[in-house]
Amino acid sequence: MNWPGWMTYKMGIPTKRCRVCKEYKPLEEFPNNRCRKDGKGVECKKCNCDRAKDYRMKHPEWKAEY
Repeated sequence: MNWPGWMTYKMGIPTKRCRVCKEYKPLEEFPNNRCRKDGKGVECKKCNCDRAKDYRMKHPEWKAEY
């Protein structure tokens, strides 16, 4: 099979490298992003969550309105 250059395989599972933690993780650990060519985000869900928590701690005035 011909796979895109960004995708690697570990033990037969397609993986991608997180730009924050620099680890290769399965594609399921990346959020969907329709704007990206591969359809996945550039940082893993854990790093994305950590970044959002850090932002909320630094900006307590910010609140999501539902």
